[in-house]
Amino acid sequence: MSTTQLLSCIICILCIFSLSSAQVDTVWVRTYNGPWNGGDHAYAVGFHRSGGNVYVTGKSAGINNPDMLTIMYDSEGVEQWVARYAGPNDLVDYAEALAVDDSSNVY
Repeated sequence: MSTTQLLSCIICILCIFSLSSAQVDTVWVRTYNGPWNGGDHAYAVGFHRSGGNVYVTGKSAGINNPDMLTIMYDSEGVEQWVARYAGPNDLVDYAEALAVDDSSNVY
């Protein structure tokens, strides 16, 4: 093993140890169970920097097919609102991405 490879391995090991010693605290965790008690899946999360609100979007079980779902939680994890969308013809609807602007508009 060359000196460069050995030094690279030592640096990687030090990085792993420093990462593993970092403290991570869970502030809150929420579970959403939609009206059909089916498969609810989150695909994207967004944050409003100044308000601390958290937005989650994805899909939730619908009558026949999944509906698009977006939920807003405040900084304490309290659900503020839920928006569901079931498109025409009851096809599969879901969101894969989310954007929040400075006025808390969700796209």
